[in-house]
Amino acid sequence: MEKKRDYTKLSKEEIRNIVKEAGIVGLGGAGFPTNVKLAPKDDNAIDHIIVNAAECEPYLTSDYRLMMEQPERLIGGIKVMLSMFPNAKGVIGIEENKPEAIKLLEGLVKDEPKITVCPLKTKYPQGGERFLIHAVTGGREINSTMLPADAGCIVDNVDTVISIYNAVCESTPLIRKIITVTGDAVKNPQNFQVPLGMCYREILEAAGGFKEEPEKMISGGPMMGTGIILSGYSGHEELFCPDLLHKRSGCGKSGISVYSLWTLYRGMSWSCCPADDDGGSRKK
Repeated sequence: MEKKRDYTKLSKEEIRNIVKEAGIVGLGGAGFPTNVKLAPKDDNAIDHIIVNAAECEPYLTSDYRLMMEQPERLIGGIKVMLSMFPNAKGVIGIEENKPEAIKLLEGLVKDEPKITVCPLKTKYPQGGERFLIHAVTGGREINSTMLPADAGCIVDNVDTVISIYNAVCESTPLIRKIITVTGDAVKNPQNFQVPLGMCYREILEAAGGFKEEPEKMISGGPMMGTGIILSGYSGHEELFCPDLLHKRSGCGKSGISVYSLWTLYRGMSWSCCPADDDGGSRKK
């Protein structure tokens, strides 16, 4: 039976050890150990705990569904993190194309003095750490040699923050991941909660399989994901190896995208990366 914990009675080091023992890493795809991220050089220098809820990668909706279905756990995870950094405030950065999530979370944090929701312009790559920090903090810059902590920020995505809550408050280790299975070659695109290590074949079968021969299969989204197969590749049995595990982290990307060739040509035929615009932008 799960042991409930009161995080307010735990020390910072106890929380970091719980997160480490639970195996929590960044669940947005990078896989950086979360306990390390929660141990900056100077706790007092951290003034922003930023939840990356932008989910700017096209087609992926796993974080959106978590915000809609488990918002209390998300806010609980933020509170756990805020308890470690006395000078920090929590900010949930959400792109404005998710109005229902913005409304829901704004209602839940209206009486939380240290947590706010920050609507952001819908643009790629709004969810990149540098762009997100720039938008949420009102223009704070970090260069390629800096970590977010060097700018007074800790950034984690939605699923990671919920996993912190699960580990610290409910004694639940990281044993699952939310995966979006999408693309016009998939029969029934949807989100799945799957155990870590589940192979792609089983997940695709749960989504009804392919409704047409795929031209490309991507681990992740179409912008930053990793291609797995191309048209004409005959070794389909090689597609379905247990590929949800990163070699270092134990957690893979947040989606499987499978597209026909026409969709790839159509979707990538115009400029869809306005990063040189004005960086990440807060909604005006």
